[in-house]
Amino acid sequence: MEKRDIIIFTSTYYPSDSSTDKIRAELALLTLKKSKEKGYEIVFIDGGYKGSFLSEIRRNGGILIKQSEKGLGNARRQGFREAYNKNKKVILWTEPEKHDLIRSIPLIIRPLLEKKLI
Repeated sequence: MEKRDIIIFTSTYYPSDSSTDKIRAELALLTLKKSKEKGYEIVFIDGGYKGSFLSEIRRNGGILIKQSEKGLGNARRQGFREAYNKNKKVILWTEPEKHDLIRSIPLIIRPLLEKKLI
């Protein structure tokens, strides 16, 4: 399986200018950077942010989509739909701040590739 057959999706909601939201946004950008370095596409469903974070996602090759309905579950369902519509063989969800997960994607999807799901 090629890396181009894999897509990652996540959702972000950093509504304030607090130091916590700034750090979370920086971690999300690190997740994007590591995804692109490994050759993966990544979809961000954004529930609200003001500032340069959104333009950084676009500038660094992320697919940015505004959340259409409020709520974490709605954001995840929308993200899955958007990723599914890209016609990839593997769709992987992660929390946006979990940048270290990117290096483990080959291990995570191995059971799918080997058809050892049970």
